[in-house]
Amino acid sequence: MNAGTKAELKQAKKDIGRAQSVVDLLVVLLKICRRHASELLAASQDLVTREQLWTQAVRLEEEATKTFTSKGLSPQTKEFAQHTLDQASDLAVTARALALGVDMAMKSRYQRAYRTVYRQLCAQPVVRELKEDDPYPTTSVDLVPMYGPHGLSSPAGRNAGTAVDCVDGLALWPAPSEQPLRVIYDTEAGVCLDLALAQTVDIVAVLPNRDALELDFPIPDGKLFGVQAHDTALQDTIVEAALQRPAAKGADIVATPELSCTTRTVEMIKQCTVDGRPPIVIAGGSHVSIDGKRWNRLSTIYTGKKPLVRDHDKIGRYAFPVEGGMEIEEGIDRSTELRIHAGTYWSMIPLICADFLEEHVVDAVAALCPRLVVIASMSTKIGGFELSMGTVIKQSQALVVVVNGPHDWWGKYKVPVVVVGMPLETNRIRKWSPPVAATPPYQVRFSSKQRTLRSLT
Repeated sequence: MNAGTKAELKQAKKDIGRAQSVVDLLVVLLKICRRHASELLAASQDLVTREQLWTQAVRLEEEATKTFTSKGLSPQTKEFAQHTLDQASDLAVTARALALGVDMAMKSRYQRAYRTVYRQLCAQPVVRELKEDDPYPTTSVDLVPMYGPHGLSSPAGRNAGTAVDCVDGLALWPAPSEQPLRVIYDTEAGVCLDLALAQTVDIVAVLPNRDALELDFPIPDGKLFGVQAHDTALQDTIVEAALQRPAAKGADIVATPELSCTTRTVEMIKQCTVDGRPPIVIAGGSHVSIDGKRWNRLSTIYTGKKPLVRDHDKIGRYAFPVEGGMEIEEGIDRSTELRIHAGTYWSMIPLICADFLEEHVVDAVAALCPRLVVIASMSTKIGGFELSMGTVIKQSQALVVVVNGPHDWWGKYKVPVVVVGMPLETNRIRKWSPPVAATPPYQVRFSSKQRTLRSLT
């Protein structure tokens, strides 16, 4: 063992001694794995070495389990981890095997609490930005209560075969050079999300407009900004009336398309949902000017007597195609912040349209492993959303719902207004478009239990 490795071992043992939880212990081990990622990846490609690593991990799982005295981190477990690293002939490989072993021991010892323990340990402080090497939970959820038992897909592996700096239940956030977004891990919103949802989820999309002719598309300074309905009072009346209908009141989440709101919509929603029904409204947003900045802003409202509002500003670039092969760019300041509403049982990421077409956004969403992704959209094309759905669902098994409007773009394009992606082996994507004879507003309900998407109007 060279001098550098000896120093790394000494620091790791010191950090383990200071660890307060199993998550703290895993962070120490996974940081060693991250620093030695290239050599661990090479080792994982060799069949013999890979089998040896896994055999060692299984043995360490058995030994680690014996040291557990509670869901917390016992002195015996810390001593076991320090001793295991002390005896290592290869620090990185042993740290990897030990991380896998401890994670498997947690899963076998605390089967029912495995997922919730990691989420609860990662819940402080309640609203925080994920920095490099910060831990966050990635535990898979049981999809059977949500969808029923048949035809479910499997997540992409998050183990030694695909990544060396994470385990099934936990991952470390990457460096800014790899993931430039600021990610806000919001467990205050997550508590509200958990309270709103049970094992299944019903989402009602409210679509106030059928045709782009119902909207204004101003182009101040040569940029698209200030998009809104011709009749803003009527627009709010439509949404308010929809929220009062039994179908919407019985839903878990009601969502509207991108730029379908007015300056009064959020306050109107707060006032008309004081009974907490529906418990969550995702207002697709509007163009707003704040302190000299121009944003495309979506709002998630957790309703009730003391509503909680979380805003999301658009990250993705959008340009509107015009005749002659030209395009007009949306004139907004683009955000670099992504928020996950992180509960113990549920987690959700709300997005706006072109966000879900940006590679670094899709990568971040997939890595965060939310259970639910809701995209408010105003788009003439949906193919890109379907590709992004595949990426996110494969890694996280999330439910992805796009609420898109309007349906008819000046007679040139007719696009689905609701697109749902589910973690199923077949028929994973469902779409809904209004029939020719139907008139707006439209209400479309998705039920995870029934796996159905149907009109309520």
